[in-house]
Amino acid sequence: MKFLKASITFILSIIIATSAAAIAGAVAKAETNSINVTLYKDKNLDVIKDDGNFSYSAKVTGNKKAVIVDTEYGDTYTGFRIIGNKLTGSKRATVKIIKTNNITDKSETVKTYKISVKKPKVKKLATIKLSKGQKMVGAIKNDFCRECKLKVRNTKIVKPNGGCPDINTDRDVQLLTFNAKKKGSTTADVYIKNTKVGKVKIKVGAYKPYVDSKNKNVTLKYNSHGRAEDYYGFSEYLRNYDYRIFDKLTYKTDSKYITYNKDDLYPFTINRTGSTTISICHKNKKLASIKAKIKTAKMADVFSNNLGGESDGDFLNYEHCVSYSTNTTYDVFDNINSIVLNNKRKGTNFSKSDYKITYKSNDESTATIDEYGVAHINPAALQAGSVSFKYTIKFSDKSVYTGTYKILVQ
Repeated sequence: MKFLKASITFILSIIIATSAAAIAGAVAKAETNSINVTLYKDKNLDVIKDDGNFSYSAKVTGNKKAVIVDTEYGDTYTGFRIIGNKLTGSKRATVKIIKTNNITDKSETVKTYKISVKKPKVKKLATIKLSKGQKMVGAIKNDFCRECKLKVRNTKIVKPNGGCPDINTDRDVQLLTFNAKKKGSTTADVYIKNTKVGKVKIKVGAYKPYVDSKNKNVTLKYNSHGRAEDYYGFSEYLRNYDYRIFDKLTYKTDSKYITYNKDDLYPFTINRTGSTTISICHKNKKLASIKAKIKTAKMADVFSNNLGGESDGDFLNYEHCVSYSTNTTYDVFDNINSIVLNNKRKGTNFSKSDYKITYKSNDESTATIDEYGVAHINPAALQAGSVSFKYTIKFSDKSVYTGTYKILVQ
């Protein structure tokens, strides 16, 4: 009997151990998901927080031509989205998210996606209304990642003239110009490559310029510490006007809320919160208007909006080059302050009571950083090539910004 009990106990221990090993193996195995994507549309695939110790990439296998993976690298994250490029049928595409250790170069697959690309349904789109004339601006809804082309059934009434490359607009709207020849109505079939994705009615008549219903109300941002968002213009919301007057459009605003100066790089200055109206004009004649609601922006929005760019020459979100051969220091805070927090040309102004910054080195063997934002760089950094620091700014309005400051050591 004792022998029997011992045998049973031994067998049970083996079963339990085997089960535990199977569970452990299941946990270690890369997660697999199945996703459907519409042809020529995109879908967010994954966003991974990045602490600087690892890098992430995507690999397509199986039906490689079916999807395109778009990778976006941020200061603290790596993002992936997929675009349906070709119908898959029964042969699905596989996308693997690969994690690589930046020190050991060891890689592993952390997630796997099985992708099916489906054909889009044909949609009936909102009517385009135009006045008789050449290069009249119209718009169609386009939430695809490719430009649509129109095949007009009756070109004696209206004929597509081409796109509006100088106008930046919402991602789900495509602006087009038309030669509206005579009054009447017709239908245009909407295609992306050889795939029909919609149809739209086009009317030519005595219509005034107008703003689409979805754009009649906009929300703007205001913060006393600087620009929380840059506003270049609102003419992209305008429909049914001669495209040749695009660069001659002006705006009328209530200066108590918004100041407009057409000669500025950013022609709109937001002065306070509240509600007001922006009029789109040509030769002092109002063509259409937009109602604007101005809300208080977060301090972190001001910081994020002023990190830098080609037009202003002050960059914080890129590698700063330095040349050192011995132990030395580098004032990270001084750059953060002069480039973003207090930059007269950008119009930013923060006092010390408005924020608190904390810092962390991504590799203390090459560099450390103290509470004052002063980096102490080791000669080892010369072999490493670069050093980086994570900084977190907590503002007095409880908003937070986290970024990475990179120094290229030469």
